[in-house]
Amino acid sequence: MNKTFPFSCPVCARINEYPLTVMVEGAELKCPFCKCEIKLHGHMLAYVQKEIEKLTGPEPTPMTDSN
Repeated sequence: MNKTFPFSCPVCARINEYPLTVMVEGAELKCPFCKCEIKLHGHMLAYVQKEIEKLTGPEPTPMTDSN
């Protein structure tokens, strides 16, 4: 099952679900309702990454051998 992220359009405020794999820097998102096109970067990207971390939990840190 692919996890999705609910993202509201900044123009019409309607929510659309995007796959988490798409929500990366430079992603071009298009609202299916008002056809607004958004490039995900800057403060919006930081907000999205923070919200995704809340949903999925922090990235696991790799275990290293201390010997």
